[in-house]
Amino acid sequence: CIALGSDLAGFARPLLKALSEDSARQFIEKVIRELRITMMLVGAKTIDELKSAPIVILDRLAQWICARKIKLRNPRAYISCNSC
Repeated sequence: CIALGSDLAGFARPLLKALSEDSARQFIEKVIRELRITMMLVGAKTIDELKSAPIVILDRLAQWICARKIKLRNPRAYISCNSC
């Protein structure tokens, strides 16, 4: 979601579930770890750099975006709308 240009990814439900199971700390640590891994893989040093990292969107997600004529904030996003 962040690479698509969002400022905040929606994870309230998983966080609330983790809170109810007393595992909120582990959940937050996992989110941070996954963000760090993703940023390392795309060479982003900051969240802003991650937001503008090149991405490719294909198949069902591309069809969904194309059908709704959604404009992504990330100018380096490639969406294959050929099958739409």
